[in-house]
Amino acid sequence: QRSCSIIDIGGQDTKFIQVNARGQVDKFKMNRKCAAGTGSFLEEIAFRLDVTPEEFTELAKKASHEVKINSYCTVFAISEIIGMIKNGAILPNIIIGIYNSIILRSIELSLVEDHLVITGGLPAMHPTIVNLFKERYPDSDSPEHSQFLAAYGCVLLNK
Repeated sequence: QRSCSIIDIGGQDTKFIQVNARGQVDKFKMNRKCAAGTGSFLEEIAFRLDVTPEEFTELAKKASHEVKINSYCTVFAISEIIGMIKNGAILPNIIIGIYNSIILRSIELSLVEDHLVITGGLPAMHPTIVNLFKERYPDSDSPEHSQFLAAYGCVLLNK
């Protein structure tokens, strides 16, 4: 067994969990009260851009580079993105910036020191996010159906 860091990105929150080699939780942190950097953040931006969240992954494949999103707040990020589009930035490059913004919000919670496991609904629905995590942390993975891992863990604990 080895220790690992878990980043779980869901619809309303992001969690960082540090698990030691004995399987015990050493550290648990959760994002602030707002939903920036979560699935609802992505859904709100998609709605404003008239793009489905499912289309994000396909559009991201067409990106040539990242257009960095500086705003933390969803409302300010949307305004920033609309301004970028008006200034000629293309949507695929903006989407890579949105994905990287989500990653930055999640790794701000705590330092990843070892193997990283990426879980939650957002990575399950947006594999590009997992690939971008892997670029930063080569020793990382995201199990299939990662959106159900927390529920699966509860079942195992209550057997």
